[in-house]
Amino acid sequence: MKIPKSRNELFASLRNRLGISGDSRPESKLTYEELEQRVQYLEGQLLGRRFAAGLIWETEEMFRAAFLENPDAVALIRRKDGILLDVNPGFTSLLQYEPAQAVGKTADDLKTWVTPKDRKNFMSQLAEKGQVIALESRFRTRDGEVVHGLISAWPIDIHGEPCLLSITRDLTERKRAENMLGIQRDLGLDLSEARDLRQAADHVLKASFKVHGIDCGGVYVVDAITGDLNLVTHAGLPRQFVSRVKHFDADSPQARIVARGLPVYGLHEDMTGPETPEWGGLRAMAVIPVEYEGGIVAAINLGSHSQDRIPESARRAIEGIAARMGGVIARLEAEASLAESEERFATFMDLLPGLAFMKDETGQFIYANRHMSERLGRKKWVGGSMHKLFDKKTADRFVEEDARALAGETLETVGSIPDKDGVERVYRTFKFPIVREGKPRMVGGIGVDITREVEAEKNLRTALQKLRAVFNTFPGGVHVVDKDFTVLDISDRLIELHRLPNREAAIGKKCYKVYHNRKSPCPVCTMPAALSTQRLVTRIMAADEIETRGATFKVFTHPIRDDAGVVWGALECMMDVSDIKAAEQKLLVALHEKEMLLKEVHHRVKNNMQVISALLTLQAAKLSDENVNRAFRDCQNRIKAMALVHETLYKAENLAQISLGQYVTILARSLFDAYGAHEKKIALSIEADGITLAVDQAVPCGMIINEILTNSLKHAFPNGGPGSINFSARIVAGKVLEMIIEDDGPGIPDDYDPSTSKSLGIVLVEGLVKNQLSGSVETTTDKGTRFLIRFPAATGVQQEQPHG
Repeated sequence: MKIPKSRNELFASLRNRLGISGDSRPESKLTYEELEQRVQYLEGQLLGRRFAAGLIWETEEMFRAAFLENPDAVALIRRKDGILLDVNPGFTSLLQYEPAQAVGKTADDLKTWVTPKDRKNFMSQLAEKGQVIALESRFRTRDGEVVHGLISAWPIDIHGEPCLLSITRDLTERKRAENMLGIQRDLGLDLSEARDLRQAADHVLKASFKVHGIDCGGVYVVDAITGDLNLVTHAGLPRQFVSRVKHFDADSPQARIVARGLPVYGLHEDMTGPETPEWGGLRAMAVIPVEYEGGIVAAINLGSHSQDRIPESARRAIEGIAARMGGVIARLEAEASLAESEERFATFMDLLPGLAFMKDETGQFIYANRHMSERLGRKKWVGGSMHKLFDKKTADRFVEEDARALAGETLETVGSIPDKDGVERVYRTFKFPIVREGKPRMVGGIGVDITREVEAEKNLRTALQKLRAVFNTFPGGVHVVDKDFTVLDISDRLIELHRLPNREAAIGKKCYKVYHNRKSPCPVCTMPAALSTQRLVTRIMAADEIETRGATFKVFTHPIRDDAGVVWGALECMMDVSDIKAAEQKLLVALHEKEMLLKEVHHRVKNNMQVISALLTLQAAKLSDENVNRAFRDCQNRIKAMALVHETLYKAENLAQISLGQYVTILARSLFDAYGAHEKKIALSIEADGITLAVDQAVPCGMIINEILTNSLKHAFPNGGPGSINFSARIVAGKVLEMIIEDDGPGIPDDYDPSTSKSLGIVLVEGLVKNQLSGSVETTTDKGTRFLIRFPAATGVQQEQPHG
């Protein structure tokens, strides 16, 4: 090869090759790409010329020193077979091959060319130009990593044998930086246009796949409440695999790795737990948490089928991509929150049972809820002005109110607005300024339809006027009080009774303060009870409540309702009931006197019967016939049974009824004593709790019970006992009194016929039940004698229920 004789000749040659001659374009007119290519070309030329000149001009020792100390990758290649004769440390640093591993082999043996195209471009330029100057290519290192280099090669002779001197400058970092800038630029553009989380995650995954070696993965989002991981998007993953890894609980190993907030790199089998499904072919794996404002919001899981480790350069690239995602998630969440907030605002405003609006500084509507269109009938509110939407009078009023609101005033107004049918509706409107940058910029307002309330208030005033006319003609004192004890109206008579100077002394004041000078409602006040029960409540006023000069007043408290039936107050009337109370007192005295007289009658009847019984006893003492004496004793028992009714009545508080259980107990005790039943061990059971008898039923019932008990004591136990007699009574179907008297004696003979019997007792029972009580009697003699007596219960008589 021909070497320039001097350095000036060398630079002149380079300048000519670069095209920077006197008749060429000025350097300032070159494009950036053209200038970059020429600089690279110049670098290659300079390096090649330097080594070529060194081989010729300098000694072998000097060349060796330059060969070893050069930071670029330098190799000596034999032309005929491509065998590497020598490589410098820069070659080892770039391609990871030690001299012993590279010398004696070809580039094809080492597989340093990434693609056949790179090798073809090198060989073509070498064949066409005899040298290669600044050819950008990609090379594969011993570890399989792809690096970028700027390779130049010149032919040289070494000991007469044609060789090539190749010098490769490492462009990997620069290319990766350029690639990363491109990825980041494209990702930034894509993320700025993303409208939801899924779209943003797709862009992030697409950008990650541009990093060398990354060919599969997915994006997870962290649930802000539970901490769970949920898969948003994925690519390069089998469907079966995705179905089993689309969700991880917060306490799972995968979620705990993300929660640490640090990127994790490693082999797939080392980073997944035993519960993770197998996925053949996956080698390297990376988990990169996405952080925003101190919290983990997402995670990017990436994998590689082509390499066992993710190199440092790729790690920096995907971590940079992850850093962009945090802000995007925050933006999307903010946009979603804003959209949700706007939707909630619109929903709330549309459901508001009133008018809601906002206007700008010019008075034009910038918002109006649905209620305004439905009630007022205008279809288009936004952009409309007052005078376009309302009549002049109404519009002028609104303009004046808006001006006050824009001046910073919050105001409440009441006025009428015609609805869509032209009917005037009364609205209470609240208007307020909306401040922007420290100044009122808009007017907000809410209008509530109070037409019904206004009409109700008007009707109430009319009703109160009518009521006042009634008040002043009512003989007693009357006033109207609301639920807060405030006096709304008062009659002249009540003013007079409470000795008030005028009506104004009571209207609008608390009744307990005006009438009784108290700080709280009176303990005896009937207002709370009337309002809670919504019924009329009455009471008699105490003597010290009002100076009535001995008169007695009764208070009637009646709740007042509005048209909807809601109680809002009460009407209280005070009536002088002195005459009624006096009449009631006289009636009570007369009633007491009659009760005493009736008790005296019963007492005297009882005494007369006892006299008759005593006379029969004296008469029986003079008779020697035992049958006659027995008949006398039966008569005495019948008389005692009737006398016991009168005795029970005059001792009782209720003279109209008698307790059946109490009566039977006393009567049975008397008969058991008379016949010595206790000595004979005859037991008695009585069940008649709560049963009462009317006076006209008590005497025949007493005689019936007396006859049956006497018959059982005399005839049921021929051997003298032991035995038992049971008495029970109950009300059946609410109107029939049923009595059962039974014993466990041998019973009445089968051939016994009550209609032919000469026994007075049985005849009396039959006659009293049918004639006196209008009832029936059934007699059974199976295992003893049983009398079942039924007759209508007197009106008002019923069995009392026992307390549970």
